Amino acid sequence: MRITSRSVQTIEKTIMTARLFSGFWDRWIVHGLSRSTMMEAMKQINHLEDWLNYFEAKAITYNELAVSASGSTRGNALRNYYQASLCYNLCQWIFPSICDEKKYWYSKMSETSQLADQLLDNTLIYTEIKSGNQSSYGRIRRNSNTSKVMIILTPIDSTAEELFSYEDHFFRLGFSTVCFDGPGQGKTLLNGWKLSTGSYRLFLDELMKMVKSTFPGMSVYLFGTSSGALWAIEAAKYEVVKKVISVSPSISSDLKMPDYFNERVNAVTEDVKAVLPIVDKLTIHKPVLLFHGAKDVLVKQEDINRLISRLPQKSEWKIYPNEGHCCNYKLDEIRSISAEWCKEGVK
Repeated sequence: MRITSRSVQTIEKTIMTARLFSGFWDRWIVHGLSRSTMMEAMKQINHLEDWLNYFEAKAITYNELAVSASGSTRGNALRNYYQASLCYNLCQWIFPSICDEKKYWYSKMSETSQLADQLLDNTLIYTEIKSGNQSSYGRIRRNSNTSKVMIILTPIDSTAEELFSYEDHFFRLGFSTVCFDGPGQGKTLLNGWKLSTGSYRLFLDELMKMVKSTFPGMSVYLFGTSSGALWAIEAAKYEVVKKVISVSPSISSDLKMPDYFNERVNAVTEDVKAVLPIVDKLTIHKPVLLFHGAKDVLVKQEDINRLISRLPQKSEWKIYPNEGHCCNYKLDEIRSISAEWCKEGVK
């Protein structure tokens, strides 16, 4: 499957945004991209070929560092493999729709991520869940020292591998973790399952059944960011879920989004008019810990205030005055607060 002319136009718009706005890179910096790499990329990348050559070269360098460190310092090898995986992830991510190039770079990312995963003391398994004739693919990291499980619901154009920092932090905080590519994401998208409210609900149904059978009797929590944060609120309806953490839920539907973003969403969805649940129609079943950045340009404060007014008892919320969408530079703190709240509440 070859790249379409529409995808080429979207890529050009994406790269132009990346060149002009440092905020474009926030999500990647939080996942491990260095600021020096960001600054260098903003200066050197003008076209798709530049993007691919730049991040492939970075990935090769990180792989070489990982190999040289693997015989002595496992921690350094792990970090470098994941840095390489992140760079390959950027190569596959730049392609908005399914094509041979996206599949190639996804395979490079996956191979490199698996080299890192082999250093995790056999705590990680890859798994697949069926929803009718469709499949979704994910990662389960089992922590033998806990009876708590954190399900991570990812933003609309993320991959499970991209959120390794979330997974690893929650693991160290005392949780087993579950993170999947849902419809429209990662390997699940590449196997043909696009996003709609209907497809994501089918995915959630099977995900919750799998978690209940895999972790019987354990306390299950949901952690979501952006679109994943809104789906986490809806998924509170499942009996197995005890509490929900929602970071910057995408509840504002009347904002003007950049063309490149809209085009990227359109490329992974079955129905662009039915991508996310409508928050005003949700019955919120479980306590929610809500985080929001006051400088978020994708979610209006008035919408957040309306959501807060509808949260059930024992819910909590925190507004960061200097954070934007996804509260990127407070995520370490947010995950730590969330772990404590899952035990007893925010202190």
